[in-house]
Amino acid sequence: MDRLLSVCEKKYSPEKVELIKRASEYAKAVHEGQKRESGEPYYIHPEAVALLLADMDMDAETVAWLLPLVTRLRENGISCEIYPDTTKLKKQFDYADRKQIPFLSINGSTEAAAGQVNIKNLASGEQKAFAAGDIDAILDFIR
Repeated sequence: MDRLLSVCEKKYSPEKVELIKRASEYAKAVHEGQKRESGEPYYIHPEAVALLLADMDMDAETVAWLLPLVTRLRENGISCEIYPDTTKLKKQFDYADRKQIPFLSINGSTEAAAGQVNIKNLASGEQKAFAAGDIDAILDFIR
């Protein structure tokens, strides 16, 4: 977490760094004792994602908002990827199509501020908005 906080301290206010720190600590606690196939602590992945988002100059609220959301989805067996670039949406949709990813969620500062997550079923085109904390409803939609 030291590297993440070091990067964040250069980009965000102390209040925003504290927000990211709390989200990071939550993700770490949830993954306590879990190991990757390599034997490394599982937590290194959510931290690496947060570091990537900070390097992309994503705002602190979005970084802090995504960590717990992705962690809770993964706790429920949902594989999640965060596209590593703030490129055009078409490129992101094409990427999901190539990887045969069935659901896509485009989220940024607007969604984070609203506490909302939008998820689109790429096969049917159906799209729904959920409260970010309503994991049960999100799971019902994507399962």
